[in-house]
Amino acid sequence: MAEGGHVRYCPQCGQKVSPGDRFCNNCGYSLSVPPPGEGRITTERVHVPPPPARATPAQGGLGGFLRSFRLGKGALIGMAVALTLLLALLVAGGVVLFIGIGGKQEATGEASLHDLIQNQVGDYTLQTNEPYKLSPKQAAEAAPESRRVTYESSEGDEVNHVVGILTPRYAYSAQTEESKGFIDGFLEGGAKDVSVGGDPKRSEFAVTDASGKQVGRGILLRGTDSDALFWVNERLNAAVKAPAGEGQNFYDELPY
Repeated sequence: MAEGGHVRYCPQCGQKVSPGDRFCNNCGYSLSVPPPGEGRITTERVHVPPPPARATPAQGGLGGFLRSFRLGKGALIGMAVALTLLLALLVAGGVVLFIGIGGKQEATGEASLHDLIQNQVGDYTLQTNEPYKLSPKQAAEAAPESRRVTYESSEGDEVNHVVGILTPRYAYSAQTEESKGFIDGFLEGGAKDVSVGGDPKRSEFAVTDASGKQVGRGILLRGTDSDALFWVNERLNAAVKAPAGEGQNFYDELPY
């Protein structure tokens, strides 16, 4: 008789086995393995709902795309302005330039942009000077006045120049989180999407007036095909894309 007064049988072949047998003498089955349904722990099946679907960025073209970066409002507007101006220059073709009030001459936006445009910048001669309109929202919140200008050198190299006045709250001198966010968005948004050729070298620089006071800051990209500069000087934002090695020279010749 088996343990507990019950006869034990091999679960594999049905042969009687003795208490203490570790293997069936008939088929060799291991008696240490409990038969199906014995010595097992049953568990209750629990339904686990799938994880919630990841929220997608709000639709709405450029605005929806920028909101997906979860940046502050000022940074988003700065990126939008940078990308819009960059697109305008790419559509115009040739070598591009965005300029804001920067460099040597501090400007507040009170003067007309038309009066700030130079007829001659180094070897580059002014070709066209026309208004450029941003979207109504960008014009109302960031840059109410903008112009697009083209220059050409004696060797035929072309430069497109877009200049825009910022509202006071986004000025470099405001020194608020909102102005800092706008400037960061403008500089990074422009530098991120401009193409200057393979292996670009990036550096940051301070925009200073004639006395050496810092009135803004910018980014310089040097590539194999061209140079690109983006900067903010007080209430003007700027960027330059020029032939390789010419971007810094063009910037140095500007009075702002």
